Amino acid sequence: MKDFINKLYQNHALIYKVILFLATTVFIVYLFPKGGQFKYNIQKGKPWQYENLYAPFDFAIQKSDEALKLEAEEIETNQQLFFVVNEEVKEIVKDNYSKKIPLILEDSSAIGINKKRINAFGQKFIESVYKVGFLNKADNSKVQKNKLISLRKGNELKDIISDQLFTTDNLVISIHNYFDNTRYQVLEDKFTTLFFEILEPNVFYDEELTNRALEEELKNRSFTKGLVSQYEIIISKGDLVEGEKYEILTSLKKEYDTQLWSEINYNWIVFGYTILVALVLLMLFLFLEKYRKSIYENNTKFHKSVVGFSLNTTILTLLSLLQKAEI
Repeated sequence: MKDFINKLYQNHALIYKVILFLATTVFIVYLFPKGGQFKYNIQKGKPWQYENLYAPFDFAIQKSDEALKLEAEEIETNQQLFFVVNEEVKEIVKDNYSKKIPLILEDSSAIGINKKRINAFGQKFIESVYKVGFLNKADNSKVQKNKLISLRKGNELKDIISDQLFTTDNLVISIHNYFDNTRYQVLEDKFTTLFFEILEPNVFYDEELTNRALEEELKNRSFTKGLVSQYEIIISKGDLVEGEKYEILTSLKKEYDTQLWSEINYNWIVFGYTILVALVLLMLFLFLEKYRKSIYENNTKFHKSVVGFSLNTTILTLLSLLQKAEI
């Protein structure tokens, strides 16, 4: 252990230089840019002061934030609403109907009318209600008139027009139309009271499914509205920066701002940068060791020389890379 410590002490200057070499290499590579830069200043509504600009590569025209916001609002306004159908309600209502229909059959107004037909007539109305659906009163405000909505029964979806649903608001009219001009019209009031007692909503707003569908639609919308081909002229000197030209210019700027190294090439590019930087630093170390002995053997002076050289080299390299990345 003592021998090991002695060796470390004897070679501490070399160990320091190795650590400095590795740390400086990592630092310089870390500072290298990972995207391009757009050198033009886009001023909406003002003439283009630069030379004619041609597309350096193929790129898509991005929709403006305002256009995307309006599109999102339109999707939300026109989104299709989803409702879930509780199929158990119908059986509960039919059971309650069977229990309470005798009160109507025994009423004096039912005298002379076939009781079985009265019973069947009432059941037929219940079937008509739940064949379409009875909307929950709390969800009335969510449904617009004459709008397409989706009803979910189990795993099945069925599209209907919202006006077809029965509601508490149109139930009286529906009962009246059902009994009008029939032999059972004298029992309309009795059945109206009965139906209001036993009928329960079986259609409920499905907020989770509606929001999921909305999110999916918003996610799948197109954020672009065209393509600009490479070498195609974007704007000429003196042209006003507005309308489609402004959108194309901002789209090109976004391409430069978001242009990153691809994941596939990332490791290889970093490896190449590391080799180049390491070779440059190694040449510096060898130069100092051979021609500047006093600096090389003094860790303080050596540190300052390496740091100063590294900063200058990094700045020059970054400026060169940024200039090449510009249009």
